[in-house]
Amino acid sequence: MAEPHQEVEIKLRCPRNKVEAFLEHPVLHALDGHHRPERLRMVNIYYDTPDLLLRRSKVALRLRRIDNDWVQTLKAPGRRQGGLSSRKEWEMPVAGDALNLDLFRGTEADLVIQALREHGMESALVPQFRVDFQRMAWMLRPFPRTQPMFRSEIVLDRGEILAGGHTEPVSEVEIELKHGRIKELLRVADMLKRDIGLAEEPASKARRGYALLSGA
Repeated sequence: MAEPHQEVEIKLRCPRNKVEAFLEHPVLHALDGHHRPERLRMVNIYYDTPDLLLRRSKVALRLRRIDNDWVQTLKAPGRRQGGLSSRKEWEMPVAGDALNLDLFRGTEADLVIQALREHGMESALVPQFRVDFQRMAWMLRPFPRTQPMFRSEIVLDRGEILAGGHTEPVSEVEIELKHGRIKELLRVADMLKRDIGLAEEPASKARRGYALLSGA
């Protein structure tokens, strides 16, 4: 059974002309223990019904390929203030490039799946758009003296959203809280905003994908 994970993260725009400065920023040297930076090839495929029921319910259902492995994720409605967001999510591996919604049984996520089934919409779920990107990831312990328990993961995602025959570039930094307080998470974001000039990104990849899909 998959336990819910409370995802708390800050998203920052990182234009191409800021990428080099980000990669050289001292905070990326504050690696947690033996963790080393990762480079991953990712594909996100977002599913919804033809009338976009999940979008209207503020739920995201995603199938993700990480190199050669597949995971499915369901994200519940959450709270967002600027680039800071907080929401529950359920993530689990699947055998291949297809959803297996039965795996959500026994979790709160199953309430969403049951609602789809009751309305006969489960079979109507189809891919709506995708996001192809390269990810660089660092697991950091940036304040070992003052906040030794604080951990965060910082990722740099670069690629594109593909929806309805249109494309939109993606170049962004996500800082996710792994252990500790949101106060320190905001502190890391403020360092990057101050030193490099990054700005908060209020729209998730899913939100931008739906906007591209609708031509907005």
